[in-house]
Amino acid sequence: CVIGAGSVATHSIPANSVAYGAPCEVAREIGDKDRECFYKDRKLDVWE
Repeated sequence: CVIGAGSVATHSIPANSVAYGAPCEVAREIGDKDRECFYKDRKLDVWE
């Protein structure tokens, strides 16, 4: 999982997810498109 800077995680966060806030909440799941862009060093619009 990816936790945003300054976030306060008060419970467990599921694997393959992006979470942020105080208290920390899951924003979305990390999918295949995210992994593809990460490994190919491409920019990704996270709000698509």
